[in-house]
Amino acid sequence: MQRNFVGVLIFLSISVTFLVITSVINFDFFHMVTDLSVIFLGMIIFIIAFYSSEYTKGSNLLFVGVAYLFISLIDLMHMVNSGDFNSLEIDLNISAQLWIAARFVEGSILYLAYSMYKKASLVNFKLMLASFGITTLIIFAVVSLSDYLPLLYNVETGFTLYKQVLDGLVIGLFILAFIAINKNESRRFNKKVLLAAIAFKVLGEFVFIFESTDNHIFVTIRYISKYISYVLLFLVFARDLLQRPYENIFRAFKEKEDELTELSRKDSLTGLYNHSTSYEIMREIIKKNEINKVDTCLLMIDIDDFKCINDKYGHTKGDEILFEIANIFKNCEGPIKLAGRYGGDEFVVLFDNCNVERAKKITERIFTKMEILSDKVSVKVTLSIGISEWKSGFTAKDLVNSADYQMYESKSIGKNTYSVK
Repeated sequence: MQRNFVGVLIFLSISVTFLVITSVINFDFFHMVTDLSVIFLGMIIFIIAFYSSEYTKGSNLLFVGVAYLFISLIDLMHMVNSGDFNSLEIDLNISAQLWIAARFVEGSILYLAYSMYKKASLVNFKLMLASFGITTLIIFAVVSLSDYLPLLYNVETGFTLYKQVLDGLVIGLFILAFIAINKNESRRFNKKVLLAAIAFKVLGEFVFIFESTDNHIFVTIRYISKYISYVLLFLVFARDLLQRPYENIFRAFKEKEDELTELSRKDSLTGLYNHSTSYEIMREIIKKNEINKVDTCLLMIDIDDFKCINDKYGHTKGDEILFEIANIFKNCEGPIKLAGRYGGDEFVVLFDNCNVERAKKITERIFTKMEILSDKVSVKVTLSIGISEWKSGFTAKDLVNSADYQMYESKSIGKNTYSVK
């Protein structure tokens, strides 16, 4: 995106240079080109928002995008009354009224969109079209009655004080929008670009306060400021509503891939790590232990007489017992690093920063929880557990073999107990 932004800066530099040169060579042509450019950009902003409505749901960008359709229509009427078409009579009073109206709507919309973010994002699309459409018709109706309104432009004296006061109000709205965006826009790139756009809008309106019809420099600055602000707004819409949907699609694929990868590492019934992943995690921990020399203990656990439970109570009850036992291991007290289903009714639980004495205490708590589980499933379920402490030079296989041997020792001495080495 930084590369794209550099491209936009280059485009702005070239286009602004072209407009400045054009204003010197043929001011009327400059006036028309700039007006057409901002109207075109306003329409494009609306089109992007409209055709990206699936992605703008719950976003204030749709609210802003729809508004710019009607702002562009007001700007078009302003252009018609500004003398950009030589065949039409120029009315600078109406032209100024339409300019002020468009900027007033623009400042209000940007302020509302970011000061009332949640409410603006929830407005229904058809309601937005109707509301902005009615507002635009009211503006056209009021301007058509300009003879009954205070003059913004007087043929003898130029722009009036009333017009300057309205300019001040518009600047105030843009400043409020600037504050709202700075406070509420969380996306860093959008915030910077939007604040820059608002700054250019304020510059244009500030220049308009002191503008006179015979001073083309001020008019040029005002129009170029407006043009730059529209390009920056377009950049925000293009980035969020054209580029971001594709980013969202790729992100969704990546999240799904990560989810499937994680599922492939776990046992579907118990949610514990499967056999191969358990070994993988043990190897990683042992590799670190060779450097850090941390006490590590492995519990190899077998459900006593689980085949008999399945035969007597059925596999559904057996699955329930496996699931409940897995939850005990998942929520084991102590510095657990791994809980895995090693085989059908065998489990491994690995503790880091845990010596043999601590492992014994954890194991005793597991037996206490098994008594509670037996009452819960209405079946007497016991475990045989082997405890093995990692020693320097032990591989994951060595640690498992040692714990497995101790687990069979537990079975040989009567089951429902643990053995340790």
